[in-house]
Amino acid sequence: MSLCLQAGCDSSKHKPRLSYPTRIKWDLPVEIVCKTLFPIGGFLAELFDGSPHFYDWQGNFTKLVYMQHMTIYGMFILHGIIDLLDFYRLPVIKGMNYMSVVLCFIWYGIAFYFHSQTHGLDKEPLEIIIHLLPIFLMFGCALAIFVEYVKGEGAIWPQLIRTFLVLNLGTWFTNAAFVLYVHDRFPDDF
Repeated sequence: MSLCLQAGCDSSKHKPRLSYPTRIKWDLPVEIVCKTLFPIGGFLAELFDGSPHFYDWQGNFTKLVYMQHMTIYGMFILHGIIDLLDFYRLPVIKGMNYMSVVLCFIWYGIAFYFHSQTHGLDKEPLEIIIHLLPIFLMFGCALAIFVEYVKGEGAIWPQLIRTFLVLNLGTWFTNAAFVLYVHDRFPDDF
């Protein structure tokens, strides 16, 4: 018994995509625009948190953790722009949207590893472990997306694995926020 996913009523194979065409009245891809604007918001929030300066009056770097976050946001902004160019069928290298998101998740994992090392110098072991756990999900996402691109049409499993890993990563972020930033309450106290 094999799993067969049909695209519509015909016998064509499933075509994996990174973004699905959700449009409103205009020819505007809502998902891709959100995928680009949310990281821009995060980038600007990190830039202007406190002050937009990354060095002090002595010339020493400050806010290195913010810079790490900004590089992650910057990679996802570039991926959103590449995905937008691909949506409008502008000339881009074939597979560039897939490779850009693979690089995003690889850089996400690398930056998060170093973020946990610099951020964890004066932190509790639980916080360090919480920062290290999602790295496997990030590299797994990169691998699943790469396999999805290489396999091409008919490859449903890499896309399902990618979706599972991204949903787990989002769930981790939500739960980690409660563990890291809500120290005075437990679930019974809500």
